[in-house]
Amino acid sequence: MSERQPYDRGQFPQRNKTEAEIRLDPKFDTEEASKSGHSLWKRRRVLDKFTTSDDYQDSKIFDARFYKEKIVSMKNTHAANVAKYKVMGCIDPTIWHELVAEATLAGGASIKLDSTVTGAEQLGKPVAFIKIQVASNVADTPATINAFIAGQK
Repeated sequence: MSERQPYDRGQFPQRNKTEAEIRLDPKFDTEEASKSGHSLWKRRRVLDKFTTSDDYQDSKIFDARFYKEKIVSMKNTHAANVAKYKVMGCIDPTIWHELVAEATLAGGASIKLDSTVTGAEQLGKPVAFIKIQVASNVADTPATINAFIAGQK
């Protein structure tokens, strides 16, 4: 593929599919915007249609070293089941600290956390890496979570 040739999508393989059947290509996992070589913001999908279990499970890790403002967006796409979550951060990847205390996310609900939200003030502190931990609120009732973490200079 050259710069002048359009990306070959192979006869539009995702057309006429339901939302559940469409999967995000791994190369679109992280988005970045830059101006003159300096990264202004970055967003990463850390959970993609993730099914919770009874124990806490980790998301992908977001590299937040160069960003002052961090934003965590989550949506519980399950119609009824409730999920619980925690947002963790670290400077040393062997020692994780709780940035946002355990809370619940109702079925079909979404939430956006940044340093202006009560209980999420720690997102404004300097950290190197951020991850989300999710679990089912009630045993054997899994929820489905989509989540993004973004950073802005």
